[in-house]
Order: sequence, then C-alpha cells, then structure tokens
Amino acid sequence: MATPSPLFVALLLGFSSPLASAIAATPTPSNDPATTQGAAAILRAQVLLDRAWFGPGEIDAQQGSNLRRAITGYQAARGLEISGAMDAQTWVALNADTAPVLVPCTLTAEDVAGPYVAVPKEMDANSKLPALGFATLDESLGERLTNWDALTVAAAVDASVPVVVQE
Repeated sequence: MATPSPLFVALLLGFSSPLASAIAATPTPSNDPATTQGAAAILRAQVLLDRAWFGPGEIDAQQGSNLRRAITGYQAARGLEISGAMDAQTWVALNADTAPVLVPCTLTAEDVAGPYVAVPKEMDANSKLPALGFATLDESLGERLTNWDALTVAAAVDASVPVVVQE
C-alpha cells in the first residue's frame, strides 16, 4: 500500500506524552481555550464533554440534539446555570481540562504497510474466516484510534494538525 496522501488527522485524546506535550509548539484553533465560536469550538466542546463523561454523540463539529443534551447534563452536574448552550460559564468549567483536544498522529511504515486483506461484506462469509483483518488503512486506524471517523471532520475544521509518516 502506498503512503497515504497528506491527510490531516489527530487523536481526539490528549495523552500525557512527548507527542502530546509537543502540541504546544503546534497551535491549533481547537486546542485554544479562547476559541468559542465556529466549527473548531464545537469540535473542542464535543471532545471536552466526551472526556468529562457527557457523551455528545458523534464527534463531528456539528450542533445537534445530542450535543445540547450533553451540555445540559454537564451544566446540571456542575451546578451551572442550565442553558443547553456553550456559554461563558460552561467554557470556563470545560477548559479546566487543559490537555490538548487534537494532537499530531505519527504513522509508521508498519501502520501504512498493513497487512490488509479482502474482507467479505456478507456476515456468513466472515464467520468462515480464520480471523477478521482490515481491508484498508482507515479500518486499521479506526480500530486503534478513538473517533477515527471524525478525524476527517477535524481535518476540515482544524487542518493545522498534520500526520507524520515515518519512513
């Protein structure tokens, strides 16, 4: 498999690691607590709510009823005025989590190389395989990285977080 095109991806988890600390050198709108408007702010709110155990639904940088319910639940649990909106008091409370929302993701040559296999679409055929594998790099990373499907959304919203492919 060829090296992927320069996609922009991110882990939606802020781990304490050299990679996570290096994010300070790569400022991104979604990592900036001052970002309170637009898609980057919605993405930030969704990730921070999810980390706080208030699931906002799919992390997709879109407003929706699941996000509103998560905000309302978070506000109620924290004793904040319940507005169902990302108001100033809610941002202050959520921004107590200072770990980066998006961090660079390094893909190794092994990640890119696979192995990848043809996976049948029919469940019956899958049941006869000795093991289920991955057909694509996306599937493989989707298994290993939280919210991989949402990362293309993150790329559109906050394209300053690059993938590094190690040779």
